[in-house]
Amino acid sequence: MMDKNLLYRYFIGHASANEIHQVRTWSDESDENQNLLRRERKLFNAMIMAGSVKKPMPINNDKTYRPTNRIWLRIVGMAACIAAICCISIITIFIGHSDTQLAMQTIHVPSGQSVDLILPDSSHVWLNANTRMTYPLSFTKGIREVSIEGEAFFEVKHHDKWPFIVHTPHMDVKVLGTKFNVEAYSDKPLTETSLIEGKVQITLPKQDGVSPQYILQPGRKLSLTENQVVISDITDPEVYRWRDGLYCFNNKTIVDIMHDFEKYYGIKIVVQEENLKKVVLSGKFRIAEGLNYALDVLKSEVHFSYHRSSDNNTLFIK
Repeated sequence: MMDKNLLYRYFIGHASANEIHQVRTWSDESDENQNLLRRERKLFNAMIMAGSVKKPMPINNDKTYRPTNRIWLRIVGMAACIAAICCISIITIFIGHSDTQLAMQTIHVPSGQSVDLILPDSSHVWLNANTRMTYPLSFTKGIREVSIEGEAFFEVKHHDKWPFIVHTPHMDVKVLGTKFNVEAYSDKPLTETSLIEGKVQITLPKQDGVSPQYILQPGRKLSLTENQVVISDITDPEVYRWRDGLYCFNNKTIVDIMHDFEKYYGIKIVVQEENLKKVVLSGKFRIAEGLNYALDVLKSEVHFSYHRSSDNNTLFIK
């Protein structure tokens, strides 16, 4: 079993390069190790959401944690650091009659992070970077509804009489039990639902008094851009491996790749060279390896240079 303290450093993003390599090698050795890694990540996320931590652990200049004899303090200290950037809040709203209250929890995942959690009905959901999801602390009988802005992958617990509905700003996705990915970032013109297993019904906003509806079959996706609907095959299921910590891209332009890097690493990226914008690349990165590593790998395929602005908020590529 991999040392848990090392895993928590890896989850929080303070593992050294050698430690990152160690975790990667161990995870790739077997499916059992990959499952253990996911299980430890769920435990770590649960600790984040518990909100019971108060004091973060001190950090050395080399971004590794100082030794301590109290292992529990190591763990909760790291959780505190994440809790400081994962905005988790609970609000109460009224649904139906005035005497009916439903407590809602909102989770916001910042750039460079991802979270997976189990919903009250035992459905499993992964939230990508820059994603906000609101869901009830408990589902009332016959109603399972969540709202997202960003990207999420769902494995919905099957229930014949309790449909599961995902609300996004531009479409609603209704299912009984299935696996699917929803991408609905407010700053992007594209909203997309991709079905891996099962069947989903997609409802769009009303047009001329009618709400268009579409039924998706496994291996298909519906893309909505400026009221234009396109249904097509899923040609590259690898792109949904972001929930495993992998960014996979196939025949993607440099500009689109950099837009994805903005999401994962929380920095604005400007491609200044016009000819560079036309370059198309394919590849795969572990998100935890960081932006500089990803850029250096891309530079081995196509020549470019990059530098950061004085305030470190923008990266320029030319």
